[in-house]
This record gives sequence, structure tokens and C-alpha cells, in this order.
Amino acid sequence: MDTITEDRKQTMPLKHQTERAIRLATEHAKLLVHPDGHWAGPLLSDTTFTTQYIFTLLSLNQPISEADRKSFIRFFLSAQEEDGSWALAPKYPYGGSLSVTVETYMALKMMGFSPSHPIMEKARTWILEHGGIEKVRNTTRVFLAMFGILSWSSIPQLPPELIFLPTWSPLSIFRTGMWARTIIVPLLVLRAYEPVYPLPRTVSSSEVPFYLDELWCTSSTPGSANLQPRILPYTKPSIPLLLSNPISFLFQLLDLLLLYMFNPVLSRLPARRLAIEACIRYMMDRQDPEGPYGGFTICLCLYLQCLALEGHVPCSSRQLRTGLEALRSNVREWPDVDMSGSGRSDHLEKVHGQGAKKIIRGQRGKYLQGSTSPIWDTLLMARGLMACHYRPQPGQDLPAIASDSLKGRDGGCATRKGRSRKKDDKIDELVRNALDFIRSKEIRDQDIGDWQVYRPHLQPGSYSFEYVNRWFPDVDDTAVAVLAFLEAQDRHEWARILRAAKWCLGMQNGDGGWAAFDSSDGTKWLWNSILFSDMDCMCDSSCPDVTGRCLEMFGLLRKRMRERAGAMIRNEPPILGKQTGEEEMDEDHETSIKRREEETVFEKEIDAACQKGINYLQKQQAPFGGFWARWGINYLYGTSNALCGLFYFGDIPHVQEMISKGVAWIESVQNPDDGGWGEQDDSFVDPARAGKGESTPSQTAWAIMALLRYVPPTRGSVVRGVRYLIETQVVCTDQPSMGRSLGAESREREIQRLKGEGKGVENGTWEQETYTGVGHPNQVCFGYDMYRHYFPMIALGRYLMALNREGGNLEHDGQ
Repeated sequence: MDTITEDRKQTMPLKHQTERAIRLATEHAKLLVHPDGHWAGPLLSDTTFTTQYIFTLLSLNQPISEADRKSFIRFFLSAQEEDGSWALAPKYPYGGSLSVTVETYMALKMMGFSPSHPIMEKARTWILEHGGIEKVRNTTRVFLAMFGILSWSSIPQLPPELIFLPTWSPLSIFRTGMWARTIIVPLLVLRAYEPVYPLPRTVSSSEVPFYLDELWCTSSTPGSANLQPRILPYTKPSIPLLLSNPISFLFQLLDLLLLYMFNPVLSRLPARRLAIEACIRYMMDRQDPEGPYGGFTICLCLYLQCLALEGHVPCSSRQLRTGLEALRSNVREWPDVDMSGSGRSDHLEKVHGQGAKKIIRGQRGKYLQGSTSPIWDTLLMARGLMACHYRPQPGQDLPAIASDSLKGRDGGCATRKGRSRKKDDKIDELVRNALDFIRSKEIRDQDIGDWQVYRPHLQPGSYSFEYVNRWFPDVDDTAVAVLAFLEAQDRHEWARILRAAKWCLGMQNGDGGWAAFDSSDGTKWLWNSILFSDMDCMCDSSCPDVTGRCLEMFGLLRKRMRERAGAMIRNEPPILGKQTGEEEMDEDHETSIKRREEETVFEKEIDAACQKGINYLQKQQAPFGGFWARWGINYLYGTSNALCGLFYFGDIPHVQEMISKGVAWIESVQNPDDGGWGEQDDSFVDPARAGKGESTPSQTAWAIMALLRYVPPTRGSVVRGVRYLIETQVVCTDQPSMGRSLGAESREREIQRLKGEGKGVENGTWEQETYTGVGHPNQVCFGYDMYRHYFPMIALGRYLMALNREGGNLEHDGQ
């Protein structure tokens, strides 16, 4: 008989705690699922998406109900910082944002909030201390010009004739990232029309130029003396600019030529009208039938204004009507959370009065989501469930349940088909429904997609981020979809997997990496030098986080392809089924051989692409061992994705060195006080801040996911990280959502069912105030609300899987 050592006594409770945490997290996931099987958490951001929504409604003369007005105001007040500013995200390391604060102040004033209120006074003081309206970014200037507060001459020239530049031109709009392109095109129209919309009825025309006069540091600027909108220069001193950035100097010179010579002539030529029509046609073609355009709500806001300028009205224009409906559908109640432990509610009580805690702990008001993330959230939640409950077994429709401890005490065990008792069938059902939802979102349109401009012969088979966005699928979602289908091992998905994988392969860039939405050969950088580009994010270039994901996907796919080949040689049923489309069919020997030859060719293409991807990552690895990221914060996200991808290529000598450096860096930045990991946005500016920050559940999970690829689960760093996740899990009963996630109707139905049966539902999740997603580094931060849930599920599931492989009886090595 085995003797239980002291070390085993210490390890077993942690394993059992992990199993309990997984069970609680699974129950929470069940309560958040929508009736059709998908998940979609709130996408949190700063206040500008909401302010720009309000500006758009006012410009289109769309009513804002009194209830909505109060809800928007409540949201703005709850998000204000202690110093009076509004920041890009909670706990943002650089404090408030001038442009965000000016837009929020303007929106509050336009909705009737008194400028003499202490909240506005504090915001005004902060704005003036940080340079006033004079220092706002170009996108904020656009909205100020729309309401006559600034002259349109305060915005760089954007002639609509840009739409005619051929695709081979370095300044073609198709050289920009899709997020920039879908904003630039409507701006070309708006800049040509230069509309000025009326302010609220309480403001007379003579007061318009002075509407935000209190936010200027200078007493007057050209134009204000004769009741004209103020002109705010946007050019920089020529000589210093020439010496520091010659390309930007040339663009500034071109802008001046357009302003004083070409634009006055172009605006009178028939080509101007043709250019505007081409811009409108571009946008209308890319509006989905359901109403959205461009994926992000700011794109839709600007597009709807262009339609109105062209004479569209909601009653007769399907495009405008469905667009408005799509825009309104993105308005959400801000998820409630008691953040008293963070000091935020105490600060609001001090600044805004005794009712402030009710703002935080009760309803925080309404906001506009910058986008929606159902595909992303559903894929990652499904992967979380599979990591926690499935173990791949070749030849099964779905893998078997993970560990005996999760099957209950009745001794039920998984059958040959991957099912066990009824409780486990619920997990199967969740995953099947989730993947059914993903299947329904596959984009196979032959003539749709801006990606086809530079990849015209590439066959479709991709996925987007949102509910609908047929013109702009992305590599990251498509790669994760392949990973999810491969991990589920559904025999019917092989053709779908190959379509998506071939699309991703064809989207590889010339430098060997992968970008999010587009492919390029290195000429896109020029757009970042134009005067309007004050965010330095106009282009969609290769990045380590997406490249790492693609390597992970291709590595697992290559493994499955070799397993299938081995099964064929042994005359066994093929793993993951046959390449037959949506239904299984019997193949004769000749067809089977031909199919295998095609897969062999594709496998060689994968090997070549992965070698290029590895070379790209090698160039991007920082001296300290980490990899930066474009879509998450920052080195923790990039390094996790890169290491998960490099795992399948560890037999290559220089890859082993890359892996060793990455693993060593992750372990070196673990927070010693709680065992978690954390990082803030300041690492985008200062790499010395990489991996430094308050621990968060999502970033801790990223670190654990990477480490478990290379070190045993008994490693001290892994054990401490797992303990952090277990200790920070919030357990709740009859409060399944913790007030933080969507799916309210399905949650309410589940609660009522449980109450009707006289039961409560014990579930668990993690709280995370910090945003760890990125829209544009140091410009737009996203808080993916479900990151705090499914990434810890993936990490804990993989930890338990690794423990079970090693018998689950070893203690950590003390490192």
C-alpha cells in the first residue's frame, strides 16, 4: 500500500481546490450562456464611444429620452476620476486623457448638465491645467467642428479623391488597417461637406463659437472675434519637423498645398462629386444587411452622418434605419460591481456627494459598446469548458470527461463516445451548441471582404469578431476557431478546419508574421506619417500575439494531420473524420490516396509558413525574453501567445533558446506577494515596465497557460499562480452574474427555475477592474469582461490535466 507523504498531503488539497474552482466556474458559465448557445460579455471602454453616440444622435436630430439622458449622465459621473478627468481605463497608469475629458464635458453640457456644477468645475480645471482644447486629438476636433465650436480648417486636409488612388499606391486606403479605413472613408465625405449641426435649442447662434469657451487656455483665436468658429492650427514648426521626421514634413507640405492650391480647385470639379459617390458606395457595400458597418460603433456613427448628408432619412432609407437600429442595440446598462475595496466608491462619495456609492453599487447608467465580441467570447469559453472537462481521445466524436473527480460520486465514467452520465452530457451540450453557433458564422462569400484586394485568389472560410461583419473577418478569431474545432475533435469538421487554416495561411505577411485583419508587404507604414494620424495606429501590421496564435493553430493542425495519416496507414477510422464537406461519405482507395496527397502538400506549405513565422518571432523577441502584443496588455499577452505557438516547434535549436528566455522572463516577473501576474499599459511606452503591475486573473492565467507548456505542474511558479486564481475566485449563490455579464434574460430564467425547484445555484467567477484588452495601444483600452472568467478556466483546466498526467501526487519543486 502506498504511504501518503507530507508532500502529497499538501498537493492533494490544491488539486481538490482546483476541481472545486472549475466546478464553480462551469456553473457560472452555464448561467451566462444565451439561448442559442453563445456567450457575449460586455466590452467595456472609456466614455468616448458613448459621447460620440450622443453627438451622432444630436446631429441626426434623433431624440434622446429623459430616462436615457439621465442614464448617460449617471454613467459619465461614475467614470470620472478623483482629479476631475476621465481616463482611458480604470487604474490607467498615465491618469486622465485630455481628449476623453473634453468630449465627456461637452456631452454632459449638451445634455443639460450645468457647467457650474462642482463636477464640471473640477473637470474644467483639469482640462485647463493640461493644455485646454488646444491640445485635443484630431478625432475630437472633428466632433468639435461638427457643432461649430471649431472651424473645419482646424482639421488636416482629407480630399475624398483619395478613394480613387489605385491599390498599388502606398497611400491607397487599402494600405490602412480596417479600423482606420472604415473611419477614414466617412471622414473624406464629412471633410468635403464640412457640416455644422445645431447645438441644443437653449443655445443661440451667437453663442455657438463660445459654447466651450471656458475650456480654452488662450483668450481668443482667429475667428472668435467675428462670431466665427475658432481656427486651431494643426501643423508643427517646419524646421524641427524636417529634421526629426522628413516624411511627416513632406505630408505637412502636401497638406498646405491641398489647403491653398489644389482643394479650392478640386472642390469645383465634377470629380469631387464622383469621389463622394465612390466613398458612399464603398460604405454602403460594406454595411451588413442587419445594419452594422465596420465592426466598431464609431465607424457606424460617422457612416450614418454621411448618409444623412446625402439626403437619407430613416423612414425611407433602409441603410440609415437599420444602421440606427444596430447602433442602438449596442447601448448597454453598465455592469454593476461593488468596488468599495478598491477605494473607487469612497472617492466618488467624497467628490460627488453621499449618493455616489449608489451610483457604483446600484445602476451605473447606460453606455455604448465600442463593438461586440460574441465569436471571440464563445470560442474562448468553449475552449475553457473543454480544457476543464474534456480529454482528447483519437477517434471520438467528442473527447472524454477530464477527471474522475468531476464525474460526481456515483462512479459514472466516460463511454467510448465521450459521454458519461447526464451531468456530463450538459457539458457536451454546451460545447456542441457553442460550436454550432460558430459554424453558423463562417464567412464563405466569394466576392466579399477587403482582404481580397491583396489576396484575390485566396479562398474564403474565415470568421469575424462580431455577430455580423462579413467584410472584415480576422485572422485571430479564425485561428481560435480552428483550435476549438481541433480540440473538440468533431469528426465532421475536417473540411471546415482546412478552409479556415488555408485562409489564415494565405493571410501571412511578407515579413513572416500575421496581422489581425489584413495582409501586407511592408508598405503600410507611410500612413502613420500623415497629419491626421495622431494615434500612430493607422496600419495593420504583423504582431507577435496573432503570429503566436497562428503557430499554435498550425502546430496542432499539423499534429492532427500526422495522426490522421497514421490512422490511414493502420487502416483505422480517421481522426477528425474525412475531408468530405458537411457529411461523411465512403471513399474508394484512389480517392483516399488523392486526398492524402493534397494534405501532404498542404502540410509542407504549413511547415514553410511556420518557419517564416518563427523567424519573425525571433526578430521580435525583446532582449529580456518577452514578446510585445498588439491586442492585449502587453508582454504577458504576447509572450503567452508566442510560447503557446512555439511549443510545437521546440525541436528546432534556436526555438529552444527563444522558449528558455521567454519562460525565464515570465517566472521572473511573478508578483511575490500574491503569486499572480500583472502588467499595465505603460509597458507600451517603457519596456522596462513589462510584466510589472497589480495581479489580475486574466494575466495570471496567460502566464500559467504558457508555463504549463514547458514546466511541470509542480513547479513553484505554477503552483503559486494556481493558488492565486483559487484564492481570488468569488463564490456566490443565487447571484450568478455578479452583476458583470450579459445574458440577463437567460440568467433570470435559470434563477426562476432554480427557485421554483427550491434550489440555489452555487457558482464562482473572478473580479477584475483593470482592462487587459487593447483597441489601440495607449489610445483605446478594452475591458473584455469575460477575460476574467474563461482564461482562468483554461489555465486551471490545463493545470489539472497536467497534474493527472503526472499522477497528481507530487508537490512543487520549491522554485
